Amino acid sequence: MDPNMEQQLQVVLSWLKSIYKARPIPQFEVNPVTVSVLYALARRNQTAERDAALLLPDLTQKTQEYIKDTNRLHEILQATGVTASSSVANQSGLIPPATITLDTTRSPPSSLETSLQVLTHLAMSLQLKDTSLSTYMLALADLELQHQRLATSKLEFAHMQKDMARKSQDALKQLDKARHSLSNITRTPVTAASTRMAEAQYYQSKADEYQVTLEELQDVLSATGLYNEAETQVKSPDMDPMDDTFDPDPLPALSHTRLTQLADKLVALQAQTAPHMQTLQSYRDLPPDLSLARVRIEEAKLELARLDEALAAATTHMWTSDQVSRFQMP
Repeated sequence: MDPNMEQQLQVVLSWLKSIYKARPIPQFEVNPVTVSVLYALARRNQTAERDAALLLPDLTQKTQEYIKDTNRLHEILQATGVTASSSVANQSGLIPPATITLDTTRSPPSSLETSLQVLTHLAMSLQLKDTSLSTYMLALADLELQHQRLATSKLEFAHMQKDMARKSQDALKQLDKARHSLSNITRTPVTAASTRMAEAQYYQSKADEYQVTLEELQDVLSATGLYNEAETQVKSPDMDPMDDTFDPDPLPALSHTRLTQLADKLVALQAQTAPHMQTLQSYRDLPPDLSLARVRIEEAKLELARLDEALAAATTHMWTSDQVSRFQMP
C-alpha cells in the first residue's frame, strides 16, 4: 500500500471513531478513490469543528451580555411601573411571560407621561385608526408629502405674486403716461386754436397774393385777345353746344380742358405743315438771284461730269485688272 494512502486512511479512521465513538464504524471499500474522498471530507469536517470551537466562546460571551442587558431593561421597566415582555423574549425564555400593564399605585415619571401624551396627541392629530409603528410611519410620510405639496404651492404663489407685482408696476407706469397724455390734451386746445388762427392768417395772405397774381395774368391774357375770342365763342348764336370745340366756361383760357384742346390742335397743325415745311426748305437752299442760280446749275453740271469721268475710269481699271488676272492664271 502506498505510504501516503496509508497515512490518509489512518486520518479517516480516527475521524470516524471520533464521530461514531462507541458505535461500530460502517464498512467501506479501501481503495485510492474512497480513501481520498473520505480524507477530504474528514479534513473539511475537522476544519469546521475547529472554527466552531473558536466561535463558541465568543457567542457564549455575547449571549451572557445580552442576558445582562435584558435584565437591566426589565429592571428599568419595573422601576417605571411598566412590565412587558416581547414575543422574542418569551420564546427565548429570558424574561418570564407577562402582559403590558401600568402600575396605577405609583405615579409615573413626568418623562413617560409626557411621551404618552405626545403620542396620544400625535395619533389624534393624524387621525390614526391604531397606534402601530407602521401606521405612524405611513401617516408621517403622508404628512411629509402634504408639506412638500404645500411648499411647491408656496413657491408657485411667490412667483405669481412677483408676476402680479411686475404687472402692477407696468400698469402704474401706463397710468402715469395716460395722465401725462391727458394733461397734455387738456393744454392742447389753446395751443391748437392759436396755431390754427396763425395758419388761417397765413392762408388768407397767400390767397390774397394768389388773387393779385391771377388778376395780373388775366390782364395779360386779355391783352393777347384770348378773352375776346372766348366771349365771341360763348355769345355766338351759330355755335353748337354739342360741338367738341364749344366751351361754355366764360374763362376758357384758364381751363385745363381748353388748354389740352389747344395742345391737340397744335400737334395736328404741326403734322399737317410738316411736308410743306420740307418742300419750303428745299426752296430755301436756292440763291435769291437768277444769275447766281444759273452759276449754281453750271457748277452742278460740272460736278456731275467730273463724277461721270471718275466712274468711267474706275470701271476701266477694274475691267483691265480682271483681264490681266485671267491671263496670269495657269
